Amino acid sequence: MTSEFHRENGMMEFTLDPNQRETKNSFKSLLDEVAVFGRTAVLRRQDDKSLLLVVFPKPPYPPQKIRTPLILLFATIIAVFADGFIRIYGYSDPQTPSIGMGNVILFALLYVAALLGILGVHEMGHKVASWVHKMKSSWPYFIPGIPSYLPTFGAVIRAADVPPNRDALFDLGFSGPIAGLVITVIVSVLAVFSAHLIPASSYAAGTSFGSLDYYTSLLLGALRPGQGNMVIGGALFQLLYFAYSLGFFVTFINLLPASQLDGGHIANSALSPRVHRILSYATVVVMFLIGLWLMAFLVLFMLSRAPSLRPLDDVSPLSNSRKIVFVLAWILAGLIGAFVIYSNPIFSLGLFRL
Repeated sequence: MTSEFHRENGMMEFTLDPNQRETKNSFKSLLDEVAVFGRTAVLRRQDDKSLLLVVFPKPPYPPQKIRTPLILLFATIIAVFADGFIRIYGYSDPQTPSIGMGNVILFALLYVAALLGILGVHEMGHKVASWVHKMKSSWPYFIPGIPSYLPTFGAVIRAADVPPNRDALFDLGFSGPIAGLVITVIVSVLAVFSAHLIPASSYAAGTSFGSLDYYTSLLLGALRPGQGNMVIGGALFQLLYFAYSLGFFVTFINLLPASQLDGGHIANSALSPRVHRILSYATVVVMFLIGLWLMAFLVLFMLSRAPSLRPLDDVSPLSNSRKIVFVLAWILAGLIGAFVIYSNPIFSLGLFRL
């Protein structure tokens, strides 16, 4: 430490030696110590000659009420159930000429469990990461959608605390997509096992999906081999296929390095603010080129209104293991885009291209 300054409102500033070898653990210990007194701190690099440590009173965070998240969850369940009911009511194919009302309701409930399971586990991944890094956060706020089009617009979690360092920021961003992806893959496996394999000669157009994305085709060949010249169908498969397709889409979008998306937090933890901003605008351009116009406008709006989230300790680097995972996350996004999103008939119909 080279100097100390006392500011208004109980704020204290310290100028530190920039050549300190260990800042990450020291800063985390400091946060625990000052938290007892209702304070927090930030660490920034001023220039090559000094680091700036600021300790200040922690802003109050009002208690979170569970009523609003529960109301939104109930509304989303109703919207997703209605969407499932609409999608399979009157469904038929050569192996199931008709399905009774009891199965319609059952399949719609399984659809609710699958889709909200994917989104819910995604958000709980964020919440677990928040708990691990001692960050307060709200319960998930689910957003109901429009039945027969898009039954839910996902969910969000409000964070009360800023991530303590780049490692925490990375974990906060990556935990959601990877947790949701695990459930998405499980749902896809269950969907393939639930499917009816219909001889192509008896397939009637419009009764089920006539084409599949590359991923589902590979999964079908691995789990149910020896079914040549067959078309996949079935009411339950149709619903689960839509659910896990949305799950892959959510994972893909949230791995892109743009603005306030999960992938933006991941990129923000590993890259400089300038590089991250360039990548955010590049992501917008890519979204426009592939037809995701609605998402492109949303990201562009966030870029104009919300600054990038920076950790309290913006000096300590991201851990080496997370740097490796950062590269793997981009590879994963590319694989999902190539094997699921690009060839998926749902997205090729322009579902998200308003």
